[in-house]
Amino acid sequence: MKVAIVADDKEQSDELKCFVERYCQEHGKRAHIVEFADGIDIVSDYAADYDIIFLDIVMKHMDGLKTAKYIREMDGKVVLAFVATDSRYAVHGYAVDASSFLIKPLSYAVFAQDFARCVEKAERAQNKYIVFSTENGMDRLELNKIIYVESHSHKIVINTTEKSYCVRETMHSLEDKLPKEQFLRCNHCYIVNLLHVKGVHGEYAVLDGGDLKISRPRRKEFVERFSKYAFI
Repeated sequence: MKVAIVADDKEQSDELKCFVERYCQEHGKRAHIVEFADGIDIVSDYAADYDIIFLDIVMKHMDGLKTAKYIREMDGKVVLAFVATDSRYAVHGYAVDASSFLIKPLSYAVFAQDFARCVEKAERAQNKYIVFSTENGMDRLELNKIIYVESHSHKIVINTTEKSYCVRETMHSLEDKLPKEQFLRCNHCYIVNLLHVKGVHGEYAVLDGGDLKISRPRRKEFVERFSKYAFI
């Protein structure tokens, strides 16, 4: 998970970071934590690649509510959690679909209970979307829309049900990001979304976007994986 903590109180930011690290250690999770001292710092160059964002309500330049509204305009899936001293702010969380509202001072027991819900929601979102680099910046794409990924003429292209994306990634980096139960290489140049495989005819995988050749070393695994996925 990629977690952002946005708070102008360094002590509070450090406490949240320690709580996140403790939770991950106790539950076998991994998190990359990024800290920001004000809302304006995270929105000035926002990329939709965070899973969970903690926002302090009161900050000097841009408060948590304004920050959340800005983020929601660019990112509808990130999990937002507010931190405040006054529960009256909680009603504003509905407008930005906040998943948690923590009241200071924090205890680890309360934090862990709320954070567990945030993690569950973030993991569900992770399973449905992929974030990747393009020439224009970062894009988020629904996994089920991907038909296949191809390496062609030194370019990596994601072919979807709507359009094709030329990405600034390697095949290996995309393969690591894509859920292995749904995506599989049929040969060196193609990663296929099993959701869009209609069948296996001889040496070819039949997809919505055309037929792709399955290399001989990968055919047995591909047929087995397709057979299992077809009945999930």
